[in-house]
Amino acid sequence: MNNKQIVDILFDEIDSTQTYATSNYSSLFKDQITAIRALFQTDGRGQHTKKWESKSKRNILFTLIYPYFKNFQYINTIPLIVAHSVLQVYNNLYDLNGSIKWFNDIYFTDKKQAGILVQSEITGQDVVIFMGVGINVDWNIENGTNIEAILNKQVNVEELYNSLKEKIVHNLILLNENGFKQFQKPINQQLYRKGEKCVFVNQEQKYVCEGILEEINQDGMLIIREANGLNRVVDINLKMMI
Repeated sequence: MNNKQIVDILFDEIDSTQTYATSNYSSLFKDQITAIRALFQTDGRGQHTKKWESKSKRNILFTLIYPYFKNFQYINTIPLIVAHSVLQVYNNLYDLNGSIKWFNDIYFTDKKQAGILVQSEITGQDVVIFMGVGINVDWNIENGTNIEAILNKQVNVEELYNSLKEKIVHNLILLNENGFKQFQKPINQQLYRKGEKCVFVNQEQKYVCEGILEEINQDGMLIIREANGLNRVVDINLKMMI
C-alpha cells in the first residue's frame, strides 16, 4: 500500500513520542501512517540508553510511523534515509548543507543539530517502522547547535515540520520499492568525516576499531580502511567518536 496520507497527532507534553508510538500502535494507529508530535517531552529518548533533551517548544520532536515496509534487507539503512531526508529539506528550504554522522545524527561543523532513533516491529508480511526525530530549531545542549543559530534568522517551524514528514515518507516509499542503491551516492556525499581517520567504540565506550572512512556501500553499511590496508564493515551498533 502506497497511501501517503499522514495522520497528525499533537501533544503539548508527553513522556516520549517514541514510547507512545510503540506502545499504542496496535490499539490506536494500526495500518495508518501517523506522525506523533510533542511540544515538550519529559523523557525523550535517544540512541541506546541516551536521552534527547529539549527545553524549547519550537524544537521539533516527533515519531513517524510507517506500517507498510516490506523490503526487509534494507531495514538497517532507514536511519540513513531519514537523515538524508532531513538534509534534503534543509537544502530545499534554506540552501543549507549538513552532514550525516554515522549512523543517525545530523552535524554542522562538528556540532550535532538533529538526532534520529529508528525501531521496527514485524506484523505479518510487513514491518512497522517507528522513526523518532529530534530537530534543534532554536535551542540545543552544550556543544550542539540549532538551525536558527546556523541561519542567523527565524524559521517557519510548521513549514519545516510538514516538509520533514512528507520527505521522509516519500523517501521511505522509494527505499521500499527500489532499494538503497539510488540513495548511495548522495548519502556518501553527505557522510561526515569521509576520507578521515575515525575511532569506533561499543556501547560501553570501549575501543573496537579505527580506520579511514571509505564509503557507505550499496547495502548501506559503513566501510573503513584499517591500518593494514584491509577494508572492514563497521557494525551499526558502534559509535563513531568525535
